[in-house]
Amino acid sequence: MKWTPDLTQRMLRLHRTGFSYPAIAAQMGITEGQVEGKCHRLGVSRESPGRPNPALAKQRYAVRKNREARDDKRRDLRLSSLSKRVCLACKVAFWSEWFGNRVCARCRGQESWGTSMADEPLTLPSSFSAEPVKPGEIS
Repeated sequence: MKWTPDLTQRMLRLHRTGFSYPAIAAQMGITEGQVEGKCHRLGVSRESPGRPNPALAKQRYAVRKNREARDDKRRDLRLSSLSKRVCLACKVAFWSEWFGNRVCARCRGQESWGTSMADEPLTLPSSFSAEPVKPGEIS
């Protein structure tokens, strides 16, 4: 794309009004990289000058809300995968966050963690139930 003086002025006008690089690119029908490159060559900072633009504030709010929703989904997924397991080291039942977590936090925190363990068969206590746990049942 060839930058004409009119296109450059239009881009700078959009930038001054508070539009982000992706928004400017969408308005002008070009890529974000082209906008960023031209701004860089002109010495224009990435941040919009002047007062905060309400449209930009809404865009940032939406991004933050999407990030929070994604984090909530990840947390819910992690909680839904909790299972009651028996620690391979101390034979005590504990809540495991994933299927590969077979040693409780207390045993992992000991200095002896990581050294070889005795080769004794695993026996489950009679009170242990290996049923999956729902997120609301955690105490």
